[in-house]
Amino acid sequence: MVLFVAGGIGFTPVHSIFREVRAAMSRGECPNLRRCEVLLVVQKRQHLDPFLNTLVSATENDLGGRTAVSVFVDSERGAAGGGG
Repeated sequence: MVLFVAGGIGFTPVHSIFREVRAAMSRGECPNLRRCEVLLVVQKRQHLDPFLNTLVSATENDLGGRTAVSVFVDSERGAAGGGG
Protein backbone atom coordinates (compact mmCIF):
# COMPACT_ATOMS: atom_id res chain seq x y z
CA MET A 1 0.00 0.00 0.00
CA VAL A 2 1.09 3.55 -0.74
CA LEU A 3 -0.27 6.46 1.30
CA PHE A 4 0.39 10.03 0.19
CA VAL A 5 -0.18 12.74 2.80
CA ALA A 6 0.07 16.36 1.76
CA GLY A 7 -1.15 19.81 2.64
CA GLY A 8 -1.43 23.10 0.83
CA ILE A 9 1.13 23.73 -1.87
CA GLY A 10 2.84 20.46 -0.95
CA PHE A 11 0.09 18.66 -2.82
CA THR A 12 1.38 19.82 -6.21
CA PRO A 13 4.15 17.18 -6.52
CA VAL A 14 2.02 14.55 -4.74
CA HIS A 15 -0.77 15.21 -7.25
CA SER A 16 1.57 14.46 -10.13
CA ILE A 17 2.89 11.27 -8.55
CA PHE A 18 -0.61 10.09 -7.56
CA ARG A 19 -1.86 10.58 -11.14
CA GLU A 20 1.07 8.57 -12.53
CA VAL A 21 0.64 5.75 -10.01
CA ARG A 22 -3.11 5.56 -10.75
CA ALA A 23 -2.43 5.48 -14.49
CA ALA A 24 0.12 2.69 -14.05
CA MET A 25 -2.29 0.76 -11.84
CA SER A 26 -5.08 1.08 -14.40
CA ARG A 27 -2.74 -0.28 -17.11
CA GLY A 28 -1.87 -3.26 -14.92
CA GLU A 29 1.75 -2.18 -14.46
CA CYS A 30 1.66 -2.42 -10.65
CA PRO A 31 0.30 -5.90 -9.92
CA ASN A 32 1.84 -5.99 -6.44
CA LEU A 33 0.45 -2.61 -5.40
CA ARG A 34 -2.83 -3.42 -3.73
CA ARG A 35 -3.91 0.08 -2.71
CA CYS A 36 -2.96 3.71 -3.23
CA GLU A 37 -4.47 6.44 -1.06
CA VAL A 38 -4.07 10.19 -0.86
CA LEU A 39 -4.91 12.33 2.15
CA LEU A 40 -5.05 16.04 1.43
CA VAL A 41 -5.47 18.92 3.86
CA VAL A 42 -6.20 22.41 2.55
CA GLN A 43 -7.13 25.64 4.23
CA LYS A 44 -9.88 26.65 1.80
CA ARG A 45 -12.04 24.69 -0.62
CA GLN A 46 -10.89 26.77 -3.59
CA HIS A 47 -7.37 25.44 -3.04
CA LEU A 48 -8.69 22.17 -4.47
CA ASP A 49 -9.66 23.72 -7.81
CA PRO A 50 -6.43 22.98 -9.73
CA PHE A 51 -6.67 19.32 -8.72
CA LEU A 52 -10.42 18.80 -8.91
CA ASN A 53 -10.42 16.72 -12.10
CA THR A 54 -7.98 14.21 -10.63
CA LEU A 55 -9.75 14.04 -7.26
CA VAL A 56 -13.19 13.55 -8.82
CA SER A 57 -11.88 10.98 -11.29
CA ALA A 58 -10.18 9.04 -8.48
CA THR A 59 -13.39 8.93 -6.43
CA GLU A 60 -15.65 8.05 -9.36
CA ASN A 61 -13.33 5.28 -10.56
CA ASP A 62 -11.47 3.81 -7.59
CA LEU A 63 -10.02 1.02 -9.74
CA GLY A 64 -12.07 -1.62 -7.98
CA GLY A 65 -11.40 -0.29 -4.49
CA ARG A 66 -7.66 0.04 -5.08
CA THR A 67 -7.51 3.85 -4.76
CA ALA A 68 -9.00 6.30 -2.29
CA VAL A 69 -9.00 10.05 -1.73
CA SER A 70 -9.63 11.84 1.58
CA VAL A 71 -9.83 15.63 1.67
CA PHE A 72 -10.02 17.85 4.74
CA VAL A 73 -10.78 21.57 4.49
CA ASP A 74 -9.58 23.24 7.67
CA SER A 75 -10.57 26.90 7.92
CA GLU A 76 -14.16 26.56 6.72
CA ARG A 77 -15.24 24.70 9.85
CA GLY A 78 -15.60 27.92 11.82
CA ALA A 79 -15.59 30.43 8.97
CA ALA A 80 -18.28 32.69 10.43
CA GLY A 81 -16.25 33.41 13.56
CA GLY A 82 -12.89 33.62 11.79
CA GLY A 83 -9.69 32.67 13.49
CA GLY A 84 -10.16 29.17 14.45
